[in-house]
Amino acid sequence: MITRTCYGCIHQAEPCVARDAFKAHLIGLRITSVKWKCLQRKTKFNVGDPVWVETYESYDRDAERAEFPGTVARVMGGKALVYIRPEARSRCEDYNFEASGNGFCKIPFARLEDRDAPREDICRYCCLPASFGHVEGYSCAIAKGGGAR
Repeated sequence: MITRTCYGCIHQAEPCVARDAFKAHLIGLRITSVKWKCLQRKTKFNVGDPVWVETYESYDRDAERAEFPGTVARVMGGKALVYIRPEARSRCEDYNFEASGNGFCKIPFARLEDRDAPREDICRYCCLPASFGHVEGYSCAIAKGGGAR
């Protein structure tokens, strides 16, 4: 049986008491895949964690895959919304990241790796790292107590 809730959990590849107990309750029901709320689930990456992101250096057809430094802005199941600064250098120093839009990428945990750097605070309204700040002319009105966006 496939337990989709386990994708991205630190206990995914090892024995899990909660998963085994849940599967035992479903024996004989002919269920092949299930998504459930696990109280012991702990994600591999959390908001603000520095990571290496394996992705393409640009959106061209012949683009090379490389690892770029990023910061986890939001966790969504088995994927993470990661912010990569435009023009960031790859781990091998051969490529610059060409952002399509604002530098956010939705990446599965399998293509993320821990990076040795300090954690960053993330704006909970616009998801930008605090060290980056907001773009020129933009103000996160909600964060300052202003009106809704």
